[in-house]
Amino acid sequence: MIRRMFRHKLVDIYMVICIFISVMTIFIGVDEYNKNIKLLEDEEAYSYRYACQIVLNRRDPSNRDFKRIDFEEIKGLSDKINIFAEDCNAYVGGAGLTLIDRIIGLNDKSCFPIVKGSYDNSTVYKNPSVIVGKAIYETNGKSDIIEIDSVTYDIVGVMASDKTDILDHKIYVIYSSEDKKTHELFDNYSTVFLGLYAMDSAGYDDFSKVEKYLERYKDDWSIDVSRASGNVANAGVDKMNEMLQYALYFFALLNTVFAAILWVRVRMDKIVISKVYGMSDSDVFLGLLKEILAVTALAGVICLVILLIYTGFTIDFREFVLMIASVPFTAMIISFVPMFAIRRKSLRDMLTEAEVM
Repeated sequence: MIRRMFRHKLVDIYMVICIFISVMTIFIGVDEYNKNIKLLEDEEAYSYRYACQIVLNRRDPSNRDFKRIDFEEIKGLSDKINIFAEDCNAYVGGAGLTLIDRIIGLNDKSCFPIVKGSYDNSTVYKNPSVIVGKAIYETNGKSDIIEIDSVTYDIVGVMASDKTDILDHKIYVIYSSEDKKTHELFDNYSTVFLGLYAMDSAGYDDFSKVEKYLERYKDDWSIDVSRASGNVANAGVDKMNEMLQYALYFFALLNTVFAAILWVRVRMDKIVISKVYGMSDSDVFLGLLKEILAVTALAGVICLVILLIYTGFTIDFREFVLMIASVPFTAMIISFVPMFAIRRKSLRDMLTEAEVM
């Protein structure tokens, strides 16, 4: 008896435990996936889904009779626009999102150590506000203010980078509509950066408005547009989510296999009875297959309805994997009573009933 229990009952218990663990792992995995997605979309962590940058260079820096850009109008086109001017007469670094990446921390959050609170270009400071390179900040004695050409600036951010990086030796003035000095400073600089950050594609629409608006200045300014999508800052999280997806698929498959094995084991007595009745192997197999398909279909419908109600009739990857993984588990619950009701009787009792019939 002990030997038979070991061969049957303990294996059944083991399979149930395995299914439970795999389902719980999937639930935990989906929860972790959701947390990672939230991290990717967390504005406080400067983890933006989309980034755009326009670099404007005055075609002739020596020409003082150029068409001045109306930055107020640009700010009116989108409240997501950040505007900077750099302190040199030529843009260095190519057409990539170099400045924007460094300032916002899109590539690496270590590029964004803050001197005074948190960077916010909407704050009105006493003096024109600037973001400076690390080398300049250290040369300035790590002070919160810096004076250049008799103009005092408030340092509101420092870009940490290698000493060899050209950005480390630059100063970027943040445009402020509240500061008249900023307007004057922008007139003296030949390079201006426009950066936009958005959580969805609507940000691209805002940026397109700005691009169209700037066409009127193309005779006096060259326009260099760069766009980036995705989330570079949390590339590690993206990679982790990719691995997590495979893990969820694996446990969903494992869960299905365990449920199938348990189903067949619990149905073993019925298979024996069917053989006593003289049914062929194919008939027994087809009978079990029909039963499995019927219960699985019912479980699938139940899981799908619950999922649609839970998600508001929108299913993404996470919920889909969870549904697939839950189907065999739900199917087992649906047929739990009839499956184990058969096991309450001994095989000998069922054979006796078969002989009587």
